[in-house]
Amino acid sequence: MIRSTKTIRVIALGGAIAALVALHPPWTARAVAMRMNFKGFPAVPPTSVVDTVGWTVPFAPVYSPPSLSLTAQQLTDYQARLSRGDTSAAREWQERIETIERRYRVPDTLRSEWSLKASNDAPAVAYRRKIVSAHFDVDIARLGVYLLVVFAATAAVAIVTSRLSA
Repeated sequence: MIRSTKTIRVIALGGAIAALVALHPPWTARAVAMRMNFKGFPAVPPTSVVDTVGWTVPFAPVYSPPSLSLTAQQLTDYQARLSRGDTSAAREWQERIETIERRYRVPDTLRSEWSLKASNDAPAVAYRRKIVSAHFDVDIARLGVYLLVVFAATAAVAIVTSRLSA
């Protein structure tokens, strides 16, 4: 059976889209979050509340998996700059963390909280991270649905194209 050039192009395009979806799959995130509960304080001592939270990440490359952490070297560099009085380090650190949290769609209730103040020409940074640890996994079910849709659409267009060119 000889296929038309248009049909081959449609199949090639479908294969390319499927490859892009496979290289940039959907992810699920699970995080352990911690907060303090002051209900009943001072009669009752504060308690730590630990909770597991999940959310979805629409897509991220498999060759650079999602992560909410900065490397130890990056944190050391920021701390060294802050201790030397580099006023731009605090803002840069905050922007870096906030960009990561936005990119991976961390829910607003779990985002880091910041307070930047300058005293004696040195920035004072109050940083509170609510997420203790986070783990990302490829969402196999959604990936399967996405690939099935790409396959079905490619097959339908290929059939229509081959019938129109016949």
